[in-house]
Amino acid sequence: MALDITIFLSFISFCIILGIIGMWKKIPFLMLIGGVLITSLIILPIDFRDGTRIESLDTTTDIIIPTYEDDPVTFDVYPKIFFGIMGSMFMIAGALIWKEE
Repeated sequence: MALDITIFLSFISFCIILGIIGMWKKIPFLMLIGGVLITSLIILPIDFRDGTRIESLDTTTDIIIPTYEDDPVTFDVYPKIFFGIMGSMFMIAGALIWKEE
């Protein structure tokens, strides 16, 4: 199932903003929520629909009719590792701030 990449870009930015605001204001709960949500991205099998490509052209008439096919981009293992490490850092920093209080 190919999903549009703009859905996940807003989700990723929201999680990063939660983690940064949590670090800045020293609110461990925001860091925990941001870390858990961004870490949840590593378990989702995601294919991004990066656009469409022309599968075939029907040139039997004077009008050329293209047939389009989705061009999915697989969410590879390296971005998943990066998001897992970033989410874990948010959660660990939240636990350290909570321990200080």
